[in-house]
Amino acid sequence: MARPIFGNRENQRIEHQGREIWLARSVAVVASVVATVGGRRHVALLERGPALPDEVGKLALPGGYLDWNETTFDAARREVFEEVGLDVAEWVTTRAPWRIHDAPIGKQNVTMHHYFARELEALPALTHEHAGPGEITRTLWMPYEDAMALEMAFGHQHVLAALLERLGSSRDP
Repeated sequence: MARPIFGNRENQRIEHQGREIWLARSVAVVASVVATVGGRRHVALLERGPALPDEVGKLALPGGYLDWNETTFDAARREVFEEVGLDVAEWVTTRAPWRIHDAPIGKQNVTMHHYFARELEALPALTHEHAGPGEITRTLWMPYEDAMALEMAFGHQHVLAALLERLGSSRDP
């Protein structure tokens, strides 16, 4: 039988400090943080700063790359803390990603999407003080419907629309 034709190329192998390392597609995480106050959903957003390589000045959901010895769930929690200053350990969520985006275009990332939701009396303060210098210029809460209507970095408005569809249009967090 003839070998089928695949569209891949082999990963590059490099030597680093006496170890063999394979350069492969990166795993990224994106976290949708949804707070419901008075029956209205809000989503935590950040504005991408000048120290980042792309989509500078656009609003986005918190996210980043998976670190060594870290689950995607833990990476999502960490990125939320670093980028918008919230500890979402007690928020409603699932440990497994609700969506996996695996399109080998652009950055070649495999992106794991997590969500954190909670009903609150008031929106908590957001901060980007734990982010790297120049990575984020501001953080904000935005009504969910308004965020879905924006053109956000990496098409995150579509992520929010898909999450709303998955969770249903109920007023639950």
